[in-house]
Amino acid sequence: MCRNLAVFQCHPGIGVWWCPAEELEDDNLSILDLENIILTGQITERQRDAQTREVKCIVAGVTLDGSSAEAVVKTGFTGKLIVITVYLC
Repeated sequence: MCRNLAVFQCHPGIGVWWCPAEELEDDNLSILDLENIILTGQITERQRDAQTREVKCIVAGVTLDGSSAEAVVKTGFTGKLIVITVYLC
């Protein structure tokens, strides 16, 4: 589970939670890259956790410089999007 979560508003009334910036910095990505991946990407796969039955989605999109990237996300119990990880393809 992510620690030190923070809220990022990409649209009025829709919150997105993400892991600390170190996750993004590992691949030299910014929060703007994450936003672009999610807003321009498509869900390519859905996975269900065997124990918790939670559904995680893989969103394939592009960063601001056009690089292919994916974000693994899930919907929290409050309806907010939780970003589990982001990586370049």
